[in-house]
Amino acid sequence: MADTRLRLHRLMRRLTEGLSIEVRTMIYLGAIRSASLAWLIDFARSARSDYEPEGTSASTAPEKCLVTRETVSTIVNVALTAMRAAAADRRLLAVPKLIYLLYSWRRFNAASLRRSGRGPTGF
Repeated sequence: MADTRLRLHRLMRRLTEGLSIEVRTMIYLGAIRSASLAWLIDFARSARSDYEPEGTSASTAPEKCLVTRETVSTIVNVALTAMRAAAADRRLLAVPKLIYLLYSWRRFNAASLRRSGRGPTGF
């Protein structure tokens, strides 16, 4: 993701760093409603990794998280719904970096299934 989208995420974090997490949460919940699929996936992944880091990364300090912990599952669910809709009407085929989106879809689904106690744990 080392491209313009990464720069946008860094800029977003800098622009909102002086705001409370509650205000940031409200701003970002409004932004995801009209976000492109790729941006939404990137954002959901970033928001989730603040609390559930991938690999050897440490958790983000609470004051630096994008949104509240309680909101992360909502954002991931919005992203999953958007991916499913894009797959159903074949828009997903035209998305740049399709492999990255499919990988994220798999990770989001696996995490959702683990939390609900209904699915695989080996992802």
